[in-house]
Amino acid sequence: PHGARLVTWFSDEHYNRCSFVIAGSGPSVAHTAVALASSALEQIDLSSHSSSHPRIGVVDHISIAPLADEGGVHLEEAAATALSVGEGLAGMGGVGLPVLLYGAAHPESRTLAQTRRLTSYFTKDGCSGDTAVEPTAIDLGPKEVDPSRGVCCCGAVTLVLNYNIRLATTDKKVAAAAAKAVRTRSGGPPFVEALALEHKSGNYEVACNLLSPAQTPPSLVLEMVRAVAFEAGVEVEEDYTIGFTATEVLQQLRDEGLIR
Repeated sequence: PHGARLVTWFSDEHYNRCSFVIAGSGPSVAHTAVALASSALEQIDLSSHSSSHPRIGVVDHISIAPLADEGGVHLEEAAATALSVGEGLAGMGGVGLPVLLYGAAHPESRTLAQTRRLTSYFTKDGCSGDTAVEPTAIDLGPKEVDPSRGVCCCGAVTLVLNYNIRLATTDKKVAAAAAKAVRTRSGGPPFVEALALEHKSGNYEVACNLLSPAQTPPSLVLEMVRAVAFEAGVEVEEDYTIGFTATEVLQQLRDEGLIR
């Protein structure tokens, strides 16, 4: 499609955050992403924001993903779009937003997790809204961080599936053990990033980024989390995905007559 299309959106009241999936041509997606970010920055003050989910900015993360299909956008084009978005954010309103690039948009193709480790995202300050970042990690925009705005990670990768598994426990240790079991970096299956986060009613959930759902599907992650929880006498309360796969996005656009 020549214009951008809002495919779906998700809001989590407890985490006090939301996400939007936008599809379209590179220029239209870039324009829409920057406009949406500008609106958010005008209305939200990170320094007064509260959540149990880590974040490093009002616009914490923008990911540009190709819709792999015949005649579709490829990762190189997605990287060019991500750079366009990053430059738009960096020069926004004459003030600009610090931008950290990742994936195909970064010269060394650093991952989102690697990029976030250069900030306070994975520290105890990650859930406080107090953003800290190594100045050398900032690729575009100002090197100083405005505490009311934070920074933004912007990159290009294949479409990531967000998959969360809520446990019927308030014991963080159980959730942390389950997250460690499925996290690639900790010896788990490939293409999985995972955190243990407190959710509603004080129960914890294992929040996952599945970088390649085809190779490590949600069913496998659920089976592994359930096994760890079972050993601790804990049940899985709920599991859910956020957003769509590339195939599902393409099918929705076809159903609406926007592409063939």
